[in-house]
Amino acid sequence: MDSLPEHARRLLEEAMHLPYRIEEAPTRDRETTWQVLIELSPKRTRRLGMYETIVGAAGRVNGEIIVWPRVKGSLARLTRKLDGKEVQPHLLANRYKWSGLRKLVPHTLKFLRDIDSTVEDINREYSSDVEIHLDRENAEWWPQVRFRSSGLSADESAERLERNVKAFAKALREYHVRMESLKV
Repeated sequence: MDSLPEHARRLLEEAMHLPYRIEEAPTRDRETTWQVLIELSPKRTRRLGMYETIVGAAGRVNGEIIVWPRVKGSLARLTRKLDGKEVQPHLLANRYKWSGLRKLVPHTLKFLRDIDSTVEDINREYSSDVEIHLDRENAEWWPQVRFRSSGLSADESAERLERNVKAFAKALREYHVRMESLKV
């Protein structure tokens, strides 16, 4: 059986049809111990419209595994496009504040709730851990996977990673299709 980083590399290559490499990272760097990153080659970069389908994965000392996209959406641009308004993105990035924004940015909230619902459906289908992450600090949003492998056997970790990469690829395609339809 492959190591978890090698398994992640192979899964990402199969899902994204791009070459990946494994990098060991020092533990003091946000506790990351390994990363699976795209091999940089302009000839090999594939685009789905204007959104890149490039993703990466990382494993941390505490057993947390993360899969994330390279390209992230702007909450401010989304709000301007859907509601023609400016709203402080840090408010939009906090789901607990959405009820107070209901009248100000109804189309944006519906869009985000719809994609949340789609991700929940994907999670049920794959028994996965995909989420729509709202970044308060940078006012961005993106689909990602986050789960803990600590307490799981190597086979269980590999199987869970496989389910999550497949689900993430489906969620990322849906994210890109919806973003492209908006031309944000």
